[in-house]
Amino acid sequence: MANQPNRPRNALSDGGTGETMIALLGFAQAARQFCDWAQSPSGDDVGAREALLRVTSLYLAGLQLSGDWHSSLEPEPLPDSVSKTEWRQVYDAMAALPFQYYSEVSNPLDVPPEEAGVGDIADDIADIYSDILEGLRLYEAGRPREALWQWVFHLTYHWGAHATSAMRALHWHLSDNESELAGSGDIM
Repeated sequence: MANQPNRPRNALSDGGTGETMIALLGFAQAARQFCDWAQSPSGDDVGAREALLRVTSLYLAGLQLSGDWHSSLEPEPLPDSVSKTEWRQVYDAMAALPFQYYSEVSNPLDVPPEEAGVGDIADDIADIYSDILEGLRLYEAGRPREALWQWVFHLTYHWGAHATSAMRALHWHLSDNESELAGSGDIM
């Protein structure tokens, strides 16, 4: 252990080499796919399955980034933020999905559980979109360090909760339609 090189607190501080840049590129690709999809999702159970795949892929890619982030890496002010109009367009597009509201418990670690609330799949996806698009704009403007901060901070404190709630609701919806969860209408 004695002659181990010091690893930077954030691998982007050394110019962004290796695994961090691979994870960042992978997340940027998942983010672009998610944002493109969120503007015009398919309807019915096929759309619900696609939503589950998109949200899950984005969440998994976000988890790959989290080891290279630290809360002390405060970003500069964002050059662009997602407007309320952009958020509303995605929210309205989610009307294509086969359901909007679902039961939700905010903190699953509270035992006994708190009273269930109501989740909104359109709000979940529009909020994820807003957080992800802000980081994507930074990334595409050549500011990967700020994009990393944006994506992982909001994964930890905002969009991650929306994603896990949406995944659970979409999974339960699709499990009621087992053929769509498996991805084929003719398997059973």
